[in-house]
Amino acid sequence: MYKERAWQEASGALTGTVMLRGIKITKYPDGVITIYDCFNSSFLYPELEAKYIKVINSYGWFIGVNKVVVMKSNASLNAIKEEIRKELLNKHNIRRIKSLKEKREEIIILRRNALNSIAKRTR
Repeated sequence: MYKERAWQEASGALTGTVMLRGIKITKYPDGVITIYDCFNSSFLYPELEAKYIKVINSYGWFIGVNKVVVMKSNASLNAIKEEIRKELLNKHNIRRIKSLKEKREEIIILRRNALNSIAKRTR
């Protein structure tokens, strides 16, 4: 099974859960392995999209998760960039713009940490 490699690298235990940078991999007692996306806070975490699971499968658990975080961060940064642009063109809500800039800084730090982890692992 393609998720088995990620599980072996993440934990290797018979069952349990391992979480890294907002990605959670769980192996249930019946042998089913599921990878969840906990990147955004919500009550129920959805399964990770297939394109991200392929990245984790290609690069392994640690590097793959960090690459997924970089990919998701890039998408978030693009969305925030577009929101800031809309605010500047239309509403000029200073508090909203400040909030978006703070969120952008948080995501940039998250992305930088993921890139540093990738660099450390690939040396």
